[in-house]
Amino acid sequence: MDRPDDGAPVEEIGFLLLPQFPIYATILALEALRIANQCAGRRLFRTPLFSVDGKPVRATNGMELKPDRGIGEVPFCPTVIVVAGNEPLPHLGRAVLGWLRRLDRHGAVLGAIDTGAFALARAGLLDGHKVAVHWEAIPLFREHFPEAEPVEQLWTFERNRLGCAGGSPRSTSCSN
Repeated sequence: MDRPDDGAPVEEIGFLLLPQFPIYATILALEALRIANQCAGRRLFRTPLFSVDGKPVRATNGMELKPDRGIGEVPFCPTVIVVAGNEPLPHLGRAVLGWLRRLDRHGAVLGAIDTGAFALARAGLLDGHKVAVHWEAIPLFREHFPEAEPVEQLWTFERNRLGCAGGSPRSTSCSN
């Protein structure tokens, strides 16, 4: 990875971390991209972390990750994955929704891990789209966003929308 870049483009895939995000699913996504870089012998992907305000974000396990930037410092990113956890709705303020809508207007690919799809749906960006949502959150998602189609799959990729149910969606239930 320390070898000079061969001039090929590097794809930027940003991760918007919302409070109480699942660190396990986040780490799996970041590591998959890191391993792709390692196997290629050069940097294929850059994976900046974003938060709403640029401050560290606490995961569901209490750990905090320090973002590279706040969303106000990111005018555009070609791919953004929203990562949210057990209670995504309280963290979907005007700044987040406006930023996601602006990215969409400029052609970004938008995605979600776990319940990050709630952010895309609240912004009106999943109307008519199928999207993977963590299986425990599907009933609540349907209740709030009937115009989107949550599916119980590990991942979805439809047009310019990505969805991932989470790192290990069936193993995280308190009732198992």
